[in-house]
Amino acid sequence: MQGKELKKSTKELKKSSKALKKQSKSLKIQNFENTFFNMISLHNEIVNSSSLSMLKKYFELIPEAVQSFRLNQIIPEERKKYFYKIGDLKVNIQEDKEYNGRKTLYQLFKILNQFIKDNIKQNDNNPIGLYNAFHSEYSQIINHYFRNIYHILKIIEEEDDFDIDKKKYYTNILRAQISNYELALIFMNAIYKEEDSKLFPLLVEFEFMEPLNFIIAQPYNSNVTFHKYLIDETYLIYVIKDYLKKIREINCEDKIFGSNSHMKEYINYINKETENE
Repeated sequence: MQGKELKKSTKELKKSSKALKKQSKSLKIQNFENTFFNMISLHNEIVNSSSLSMLKKYFELIPEAVQSFRLNQIIPEERKKYFYKIGDLKVNIQEDKEYNGRKTLYQLFKILNQFIKDNIKQNDNNPIGLYNAFHSEYSQIINHYFRNIYHILKIIEEEDDFDIDKKKYYTNILRAQISNYELALIFMNAIYKEEDSKLFPLLVEFEFMEPLNFIIAQPYNSNVTFHKYLIDETYLIYVIKDYLKKIREINCEDKIFGSNSHMKEYINYINKETENE
């Protein structure tokens, strides 16, 4: 009878142990999700509180006003046209208004795109210095944005109880909060900003750029023709080459775009062009 009672007690202990482990795992997931969704809320707060103002940094006189005003004379606002400025360089986007929320990030992408397009040739076709000048100019807006995205991806990556599919389930929730223009900014920041280099392998691991199309490929006369979609075609090739270089440096699989066939096709095209150089 004592033997039977001992076996019964052992079975009960095993059941209790399993229940405790299940409860502990459930509590761990609950704690993770509380942290995760709080950080998603913080991400949205960061976006919604973002703002961009011209601050009247750079202006030119409209052509008919050039001859009308002497040096040191006060020039009325209606005789000026304002442009963005990065460092000492003018950005060819005429503007004089404030942007708020997600429109801020869209406008920042436009500024970056135009700035690199305007200056890439004078910089030996190397976008890195231009990107860093842009980042320095607008760091007060974008630094905490990039940092929060990194920390969200990091807590997902460090969750040992999740397999890769479960981790991608959560990274996809984060990505659903992000526009294509923001993805393009995140992509370039991860490549060109050395201080944010830890972000890059996480983007690769989770194939985070899968929905992002920099270009759309279409067949034309038995050949593939590429059409610009986001980043200007005058420097897109250099960004992709720098991406591939970074992949080789950290010895990672080239999978940041996941199953995106357009980007795979374009990357293959870039690889062949590089081989022929």
